[in-house]
Amino acid sequence: MIIYSATFQMDVALQRKRKASAINIRSIIIGSSVALFVISIAIGLFSVVRIGMINSVSRSVSGEIEAVTILGRMKALSQELRALDVLGHNARSDTERRRYLDEAGKAQEAFSAAWSAYAPTVMGADERILAHRLREAWQHFLAVEAEATALDRAGERELADTVFAEPFQADAVAFTQSVDSVLVHRQARALEQMAEADAVGATSRLAVIVALAFAALLTLAISWFIVRRVAAPIATMTRVMARLAENDLTVAIPDGDRADEIGAIAGAVQVFKENMLHAKSLEDEATRIRVEADQERKFVLHDMAERFEETVGEIVGTVTAAVLQFQGTARQMSTTAGQTASQSTTVAAAAEQAESNVRMIAAAADELGASVQEVGRQAELSAAMADGAATEASQTIAFVQVLSGAADRIGDVVKLIAKIAAQTNLLALNAAIEAARAGDAGRGFAVVAAEVKQLAGEARRATDDIASHVSVIKASTSDAVAAIEGIATRVRDMSGTAASIAAAVEQQGAATQEIVLNISQAANGTGEVTANITTVAGAAEHTGAAADQMLASASTLSRDAERLGDEVQRFLKSIRAA
Repeated sequence: MIIYSATFQMDVALQRKRKASAINIRSIIIGSSVALFVISIAIGLFSVVRIGMINSVSRSVSGEIEAVTILGRMKALSQELRALDVLGHNARSDTERRRYLDEAGKAQEAFSAAWSAYAPTVMGADERILAHRLREAWQHFLAVEAEATALDRAGERELADTVFAEPFQADAVAFTQSVDSVLVHRQARALEQMAEADAVGATSRLAVIVALAFAALLTLAISWFIVRRVAAPIATMTRVMARLAENDLTVAIPDGDRADEIGAIAGAVQVFKENMLHAKSLEDEATRIRVEADQERKFVLHDMAERFEETVGEIVGTVTAAVLQFQGTARQMSTTAGQTASQSTTVAAAAEQAESNVRMIAAAADELGASVQEVGRQAELSAAMADGAATEASQTIAFVQVLSGAADRIGDVVKLIAKIAAQTNLLALNAAIEAARAGDAGRGFAVVAAEVKQLAGEARRATDDIASHVSVIKASTSDAVAAIEGIATRVRDMSGTAASIAAAVEQQGAATQEIVLNISQAANGTGEVTANITTVAGAAEHTGAAADQMLASASTLSRDAERLGDEVQRFLKSIRAA
């Protein structure tokens, strides 16, 4: 109970310590994970932002390149237009001149399209001024070109030559300079955008490298912390627990002062160690108690052996003396039983002779009684047969009377059949008359009526014959009843005579039975005397056998007493040896 209380208190303390300290490692691990997560998110967001900036600069550079390309296209179109105008002015035929003029018109349209593409890309006040100058130079160039073309068409060759030689060339040069100014401006901006893109790329690479290096260092630091603060102490604690499992109780429990989960584990292992130490001390105490108990048991057993030897030895001596006395008594009983059995045998022989004589007289009386009983039985049987004959005669008379009644009923039925035959004959006669009235139509019916009449006549004759036979049967039954009644009277007389004979025989049988009963009682008395003497002889023999058995049992008991003494000595030796 004390061990359980101490263990319970330690468990409670460890649980409180674990609840208070479990926050430390968990907080550090969660904080480290959150830090890594935040750094990863920051690196990702920074990369996204930088990539957006690079994409924006790239788009700006692409726009500048496109604008420079358009301006170069415009410069080329202006030069092409100037060349076409000169070629058209110097053409030798109108067809050739129109062809050059058509191409010049297409060049102007292409320039207008290029300008429309360039105008939305204009940015900044400086470029707007340059673009405005470019637009004015182009308009002035087109105006001079239109004037020269109009003079050329009007046939003013000299004036047209003058326009193409001076104003036209001067406006073309001015336009080219304006285009070059815009090109220089846009090229400078493109270079700035490219430099900015390079700077953004370099800065992004450096920032990403720094962030990755910081994340790697933080990961290494967290890993080192986990290995240092968690994995290594757990490995050490595992080795300590293995030594405790090998029953090495001298090992020290490390990290018991830590305020985290490792400290809680160390505290729990310390509790295990203390419990093992306490269990070992309990085991040593139990061994000591067991040794003392063995010594005490040996002392107690030795004392018990002494007292047992004293007590049991006295009992064995007493039993041996009693057995010797019991043997003497058994021998004396055996001798007396033998003498009694010899005398009983002589008396039993005389009693058996007397019983034999009485049995012979009883047998003769039994035969006489049996003869009388047989005569009485035959007389009773004759009376019973006469009674049976009288009863059967009465039954026969009843049967004959029933037969006479049946003959009367048959006569009634015959009369009824005769009456029905007469009515049938009358109906057949009426049918024949009706058939005769019907003539040929009733001829077949007349034949049937004749046959019915014939059948009715035959039925009448049969009923008359049956009536005559019934009359004969009735007369015969009356004679039979009278004869049977006479026989029944004679049988009743015979039955009375047989009953008188049976009564006389019964009286004679009763007297004979009385004689037989008296003789049987005398024979039974003699038999009982013989049986009693025989029982006495048997009892004497059983007494002798019991005395012999008692003598044998006494001898066996004497030997068992000696063996009991030997076993007691052997038992005491084994107890003393223990």
